[in-house]
Amino acid sequence: MKTLTKIFLAFVLLGTIGLMKPQQAPAQGVGVSFQLFYDQLSPYGQWVEYPGYSYVWIPDAGPDFSPYATQGHWVLTNFGWTWVSDYPWGWAPFHYGRWFFDEMYGWMWVPGREWGPAWVQWRRCDGYYGWAPISPGVRMEATFGETYHIRGDHWRFVRDRDFDRPDIDHYYINHRENSRFLHGSTVITNTSVDNRGHATYIAGPQRNEVQKFTGRQVREVPIKENTNPGQTIKDNQLLIYKPIVQKTKGNGPAPIPSRAVPIKEAKPWSQQNTQNPTQVKNPSENNMGKAQPIHQNNVNPAPNRQQEQQPRPVTPPNNNMGKAQPIKQNNDNQMKKQEQGVKPRPVTPSNNNTGKAQPVKQKSGNPSVNPQQVKRPQGATPVNNKREIEEKKTENPPKK
Repeated sequence: MKTLTKIFLAFVLLGTIGLMKPQQAPAQGVGVSFQLFYDQLSPYGQWVEYPGYSYVWIPDAGPDFSPYATQGHWVLTNFGWTWVSDYPWGWAPFHYGRWFFDEMYGWMWVPGREWGPAWVQWRRCDGYYGWAPISPGVRMEATFGETYHIRGDHWRFVRDRDFDRPDIDHYYINHRENSRFLHGSTVITNTSVDNRGHATYIAGPQRNEVQKFTGRQVREVPIKENTNPGQTIKDNQLLIYKPIVQKTKGNGPAPIPSRAVPIKEAKPWSQQNTQNPTQVKNPSENNMGKAQPIHQNNVNPAPNRQQEQQPRPVTPPNNNMGKAQPIKQNNDNQMKKQEQGVKPRPVTPSNNNTGKAQPVKQKSGNPSVNPQQVKRPQGATPVNNKREIEEKKTENPPKK
């Protein structure tokens, strides 16, 4: 009996100690590995085995896809200029890892551990901003040197006054002109450090500089970490999933995609789906990347570029010295006036005698009154009236 009592008291004591000890919440990102990317991105593209990079991901976004250019725009956050994508998978490939281009298979994404607002190189030239994806394995400091080169057609340039637009993809300069902008541009070296992730990244153009060029107030949007994969702008906050990513998950098995194919079996770039199935079909439900509340607070918005570029309608010159309009209106307007009993205005005939056939056709009944017709004495027969026949011949000369 005493033994049972001691055992009971021991359980009570352990329970009391457990209640007194504060519960520790699991640290965010603990246990998250590349397996997260493999599982979350599989529905939106294809994982392939690529020499030198282990597994890389090809998005099913069509042959026109380009990272940091298609379906998204820039928003200034407390981390710098952040790319907000309209794709449901945009929270991962545009903030972790790097992109590179394969001539056969198009753009491919290599997973990475460090989070950043965007892994791009920034450039500035007179009147324009430009950016392009940084290749895998390249340190930020190396991108500032003259030896680092990004292919010309991988750049996107816009006028500095259009940089903060939510529909920025409508304002890209033709990439055939990129060489001209690259030749006269300088690299933006505005860097920031993420102490939590121990990552250094380029924050992009200065806020006051963008405000000067756009003529609008640029509001900084704070980032709030989301608990689930995805991103959305709500209440002037960017909710985005940004966990700490580890290479492996403890002592467990190495991360691996559930399905991956050799690069030779991947779909070529030219045969990729052109319908962009990974695009958000109804972005109004989650406000992904639209940032309307942010831009509604801007001061002195820039005028609509479509209205500026639309030419005013020009009335073509009239070679008939203003005589064509009365002729065109004679058939419709004059008949309406005749039906209403209103005396029509005299019409000056043109060279083609338009509008003079009506008095000739109306040979019987109650012919309409012609203001220019000579008055005949009562009882005269129009057919036997020699004077009228001569007038008709004069008014209606045969066509040459």
